[in-house]
This record gives sequence, C-alpha cells and structure tokens, in this order.
Amino acid sequence: MISSDNELRQEWNRTVDQVLIAGGSLEEVTEFKTIEITAKVSESIRKNGNEPGLFAQVLRFAIEVLKEFLDLLMRGGGKEASEKGRNDNDLIHETQHTTKVSEAEYNQVRVEFMRMDSIHQNLNRCNRKVYALQKQKKSLQELLDTSPHNLFKRKERKIMEERIAGLQRQIEMARIQLEAIPKWHGFADVKSVEAAYRASKKALEEMQVKMGDTGRKTIIESKPMTQKQKISILKELAAKRAETQQRDTKKRGKEHGREEMLGAEIG
Repeated sequence: MISSDNELRQEWNRTVDQVLIAGGSLEEVTEFKTIEITAKVSESIRKNGNEPGLFAQVLRFAIEVLKEFLDLLMRGGGKEASEKGRNDNDLIHETQHTTKVSEAEYNQVRVEFMRMDSIHQNLNRCNRKVYALQKQKKSLQELLDTSPHNLFKRKERKIMEERIAGLQRQIEMARIQLEAIPKWHGFADVKSVEAAYRASKKALEEMQVKMGDTGRKTIIESKPMTQKQKISILKELAAKRAETQQRDTKKRGKEHGREEMLGAEIG
C-alpha cells in the first residue's frame, strides 16, 4: 500500500511538471490539490476514520483530472486555461509614468529572458516527446482492454503487451531526461525553471513598455478578480469527471439489478 501510494505521488508530481511546462498555472494546480486531495481526504477521515485505500483513490482521481487538463493545454487550450487560472498579482494595470531605462539595463533583462527561454523550450520539446509516447501507450492499452478476448490470438496479444511495455520504458527514459534538464542549468526542479522563466518574461515585457514611445510604465497592482476568472478549469474538469463516474456507477447498478431479476425469473 505504501509503495503504491508513493508511486501515485510520483505520478502526480511528474504530471504537475508536464502541466507547468505546457502553460498551466502553479496557483491553479495548488488550489486544485488543496480542494480535491487534501480537503477530501481530511473530510473523509473526520467522518469515517482512516479508510484503507482512500488516499490512493482520491489521488488517482486527481491525477486523471490533471491529465485531462494537460490534454487541453497540449491541444492549444493553454492560453485560455492560463488566463482563467492566473491570480490577482498577474493582473496588469497600465498608468502614465515617464521613465528612463538605459540600453545596458534593457540588454541585461533581455539576455536573461533569452537564457530562460532556451531552457524552457528545451523542456517543452522533451515534454512533447513524453506526451506523445503517453498517448501512444494509452491508445494501445485501451484497445487491448476493450477488445473481446477472442479478437486477438495469444501471440498477437503478447506482441501488443510487449509494445506497451516498450513504450513505458521510453516514457521513463524521456521523463528522466526531462527531470535532468533543470539540474543541467543549476535549478532544483521543473517548478523552479518555470517560475524563473515566467519572471524573466514578465520583466522583459515591463522593460519593453518602459522603452516604448508612450513612456508608459507597467505597474503590477492588485485588482479583484471577476467571478468568471475565479472558475478554475481544473474544477470544471473534476466536476465533469465526477458526474460521469456517478452516471456510470448508476448504470452499472441498474444493469446488475436487471441481471439479478432475470436470474430469479429463470430460476
């Protein structure tokens, strides 16, 4: 059980890294984790005590939702998702200010962004490779799991299982490479790289405004978010997945009830 929980934790952390590289918001992921994992486990323990397998069940659900979010980001929904997931401090308000920025200051900020952008793009390429392998493996696994057992001969089934195992090995190798990239550049992990990348991008954008003909300075101010902005994409995905699971559970219950009635009539 402990080994299984640790594997799920590792899967969660790795999926979070993929989401961040793809353009997801750390604030949104953290909020999602608090609501969907920490709060749910705490509430269940308070009501029902320490249930075996509860943490794994909750974490497995959260990972699947996070993977759906990753799918959205990788399909090009990253801009919309990032906009909905950003917090108050990400809102930019422009006011009129005259300011002078030296060419040396501008070049220093620009060089730092170029350095961070290069590392980010390296992570991005590796992330796309991991994601492509994951999709291939998932497609094969679903085909194998949903096909009638007599559709594939034993030899064919064995070949598919070996292909799936081979894809998993490639995924692990690509993940090791992805996790090594930050360390090659002096960072602790993917989260540190992405935080530094976004900070350098923001600094360059602000510097470019200062250097503009309008002389406007970009100032970060705290503004209240609208209700629409507060709606998290991850929360929406979690709600839809939970609804689907409840519907499937009810359907299976009805089918099981009909089978029991049919069996009683035959008997």
